[in-house]
Amino acid sequence: MRGLKLTLCLVGVMVLAGAAGASAAPFAYITDTSSNDLYIIDTATNTVVTTVAVGVSPFGVAATPDGSLVYVANSGDNTVSVIDTATATVTAPPVAVGTSPAAFGGFTGP
Repeated sequence: MRGLKLTLCLVGVMVLAGAAGASAAPFAYITDTSSNDLYIIDTATNTVVTTVAVGVSPFGVAATPDGSLVYVANSGDNTVSVIDTATATVTAPPVAVGTSPAAFGGFTGP
């Protein structure tokens, strides 16, 4: 079809040890701009373990150094969703930020 362009953007980050401790399985956190979801993938089995609804057009994630929180940049509604990695849930209403936020990678330690 002329003029029709399908775009699927998957951007993610890997958290090796979350709040459950160093023995926890490593997980990858991948955003899907089409479905407005965050996929949590067990990297040991390469399977999606859960899906979390986030804001509009999520584009990238960043994780805290201890892996306890993942921040999802939602470029479509100019917010950031905060995900608790121990419970795989959104912790609070999205944080309002500037226009078209994007996130790539993790935070640096203190």
